[in-house]
Amino acid sequence: MIARIVLFPISLLWKFLFLLFQSVEEDRAYVFAERLIPLVFSTQYFRRRRNMKRIFCSLGWTKSQISELNRRHLLYLSHMVVDIARITTIAYDDLCTRVQLEGEKHLVAALSQGKGVLLIGTHLGNWWYTRAFLASKGYSISNVSNRMPIGSIERQIQSVRDRFLINTIYAGRGASRAAEDVFRRNEIFSLQFDVSVPGREHHSQWFPLGNAMIQIDLGSAALALKNAVPVLWATMKTISDRQYLLTIQPAPHPDHPNPLEPRDIMLCWLDCLYKELLDRPEEWWHWNHIILRRMYERKYQ
Repeated sequence: MIARIVLFPISLLWKFLFLLFQSVEEDRAYVFAERLIPLVFSTQYFRRRRNMKRIFCSLGWTKSQISELNRRHLLYLSHMVVDIARITTIAYDDLCTRVQLEGEKHLVAALSQGKGVLLIGTHLGNWWYTRAFLASKGYSISNVSNRMPIGSIERQIQSVRDRFLINTIYAGRGASRAAEDVFRRNEIFSLQFDVSVPGREHHSQWFPLGNAMIQIDLGSAALALKNAVPVLWATMKTISDRQYLLTIQPAPHPDHPNPLEPRDIMLCWLDCLYKELLDRPEEWWHWNHIILRRMYERKYQ
């Protein structure tokens, strides 16, 4: 009850922002967001900068470079929120002109095996455009997600899923069995692995991410190992104003011999996440939402 009382005004705020960004012209929506969203995320200021420092200070970054990264990240957040708010009304043709697809041949080849596809990615760039774009091209997609505690955000996200016919399974509620059904239908099961799922702490471990540590749920790696389906890596990268490049390629895989463990796969995936962070650190959604640790705070399990 207390949590609902606390979250109610936050839900109203997000509902107002979504309505605002949907009702005005797109250019004006971005202008409004660039002024309002930094205020909304100001409560995460210290966590955000602390996480950034734990990745980049060991690489010699200065305070001014961290501040510039923080500025660029808030700009990314502002545009991302507008895109999420407007994706329920964007024309399919407009979406297709915004996103360039590279590596579709890998997806076609994987589906031709008849085993389904596990499509993994990170929370870099506009990952919602990844799913919406592929769904608009006729691919059947299911995904696993956390239920948002803020009602207005959850309803907005669900409206996106409904429009693009994206079936969602909530983490911790039979995702593994649902994925098996998706694979049997030779469809795509999509997930972002760079997160520790609330309520599944016993499935999570601390892993190195550069010179920091990140807590990650091993469920995605276990899913890949258990089902032996083609695993593809999706990367959504901003290339210019409202232009994105979606790249699909075979997911990295440990090159040492079997038997593999989920943590072996996760270490390999996290190495790619780290490379993506170095390439475009401003586009990682999780700077605000997770807590990175120093390497010496928690040993790798």
